[in-house]
Amino acid sequence: MGAPSLSAIAAAFVTAVLVGATVYVSRSVVADVDPLRLALLRYAIGAALLLPFALARRATIRRDDLSPIALLGIGQFGVVVVLLNASLQYITSGEAALLFATTPVLSMLFATLLGREPMRARRALGVGLTVAGVAAVVGAGLSTQGSAWLGLALAFGSACCAGLCSVLYAPYLRRYPTTTVSTYAMVASVLALFAASLLAGDASLPGLAPGGWLDVVFIGAASAVGYYLLLYALARTGAT
Repeated sequence: MGAPSLSAIAAAFVTAVLVGATVYVSRSVVADVDPLRLALLRYAIGAALLLPFALARRATIRRDDLSPIALLGIGQFGVVVVLLNASLQYITSGEAALLFATTPVLSMLFATLLGREPMRARRALGVGLTVAGVAAVVGAGLSTQGSAWLGLALAFGSACCAGLCSVLYAPYLRRYPTTTVSTYAMVASVLALFAASLLAGDASLPGLAPGGWLDVVFIGAASAVGYYLLLYALARTGAT
């Protein structure tokens, strides 16, 4: 794949800003809503916002691609966000967002291992400096308590899953419109999260104050826009 277009770079940049914003806002409600239900509400709102645009495209997905895209959606939304939300119970939103910033180097490693992208020295240096910066900032103020390390492990696991999903999306984004893939993947994750909530014994709406619901709506809307822009960028440049 050649050099990324300016629109792909802009989309990736806005996605990064929205990730940081949603992590910050999520920490304000995670004490009142468990990570699983927060993820369910987040992507139910996001899917509802994307669905009209997907229906307007009238694009269909081949039967043999339905399961892989659904699994990627469950990983991207279910696993990534539940782990990230859970980490906010033990570490600050800044620490979680900074650790999530290791996603590019993880994407590079997964892409290289899977033969999707070559390992180039300049690219490796760039993402290596990013991770070094993250380590310096996070490590400087990090508590050594066991709960803090648990939070870091959860956030890093979230970043690993996000990096792998970013690499695996590539073939489907070449076949189908971005809106179609993003909406189908998000709907699949909502169904999986709802089933998980039922198994956990609580799929009811949380009792939030109006300000808390505004935070949840913002998180959901930002997720819809950010995920569309993420796939838009991935369709036009490499995952790293």
